[in-house]
Amino acid sequence: MARFLAWRLAATLFVLLGVAAAVFTLMNTLPGDPATMLVSHFGASAKDIEILREQLGLNDPFLVRFARFLGGALHGDLGKSFQQNRPVARILIENTWPTVQLALVSVGLATVLGVFAGVAAAVRRGRWADFLTMLVSLVGISMPGFWLGLMLMLVFAVQLRWLPALGGQGWSGMVLPALTLALPAAATVARLTRSSMLEVLGEDYLRSARAKGLSERAVIYRHALRNALIVVITFVGLQFGLLLGGSVVVESLFSRQGLGQLVVAAVFARDIPIVQGWCLLIAATYSLVNLAVDLSYALVNPRIRYDAR
Repeated sequence: MARFLAWRLAATLFVLLGVAAAVFTLMNTLPGDPATMLVSHFGASAKDIEILREQLGLNDPFLVRFARFLGGALHGDLGKSFQQNRPVARILIENTWPTVQLALVSVGLATVLGVFAGVAAAVRRGRWADFLTMLVSLVGISMPGFWLGLMLMLVFAVQLRWLPALGGQGWSGMVLPALTLALPAAATVARLTRSSMLEVLGEDYLRSARAKGLSERAVIYRHALRNALIVVITFVGLQFGLLLGGSVVVESLFSRQGLGQLVVAAVFARDIPIVQGWCLLIAATYSLVNLAVDLSYALVNPRIRYDAR
C-alpha cells in the first residue's frame, strides 16, 4: 500500500506540472493585454500601460515568468490577482467551499437516486419498471445542463415561487443548482448500476445466500449491490471532479458564488493568475479524488490488493 501511494503521489506531481505548463502557455498566448484591460477605463496613456506591464512582470521572458510561477506554486504562492490585487490562494479559498458544497450535494443526490433506480430496474428486468427507468435515464442523459436549469428555474422559481431563482443563499438557494447537476449524473449512475447488477445477479454465491435462508432484500443489497458498486464508485468519483471543475455554467446560470463565477470573470478580465490557480486546484482535486476512489475499492471488495505496478 505504501509503495502504491508513493507511486500515485509522484504521478500526481507530474500531472500537475503538465497542467501548469499547458495552462501557463495557453493563457500567455491568448490575445489581449492584461495591463491594457486593467486600466482601460481610466484613459491611461501608452507609457502608463508600459509601466504597469513592468510592475506586473509581463515584460519578462516567457521562461522567466513560468519559472517564477512554478517556484511560487511549489511554496503555495499562486501570485496576486491582477484585478483584485490580493493573493490568488486566498481568493480561491474564499470561493472553493460554496462550489464544494454544491458538488457534494449533487454527487450525493445522483448516487442515491441512481443506485436505487438502477437496482429497481435490474431486479425487475423486462418489466414496466425497468423500461420506465431506462427511458427516464435516457432522457436525463440527453438533456443539456443549461436547458434543464432553465426549466427547473421556470417551474419552481417563476411559476410556483417555491425557491429563489438567482443568487439564493443557504440551502434553499442550493436546491435548483444541485438538481441541475445531479439529475443527468443520476441517469448515468442508474444505467451503470443496472448493468453491473445484471452481471452479478446470476452468480452462484447469490444462490448460496438464498439457500442459507437470507431474505431477498439482504441478498440484493448486502451481497449483489456490494459487488456491483465498483463501476459505480469509479463514475461517482470522476463525477465529483467533473462537477467541481464543470460547475461554471450552473453557477453562472443561477448567479451563485463559487469557483465557476470566479473563473468566468477572470477569463473575461484576462486575470491570468486566478485562471492558472483555478486550473491547478481542479487538477489537484481531480487527482486526489481518483486516488481516493482507487483506495475505496479495497473497502468494497477486500480481495483487491494494491502494489506499485
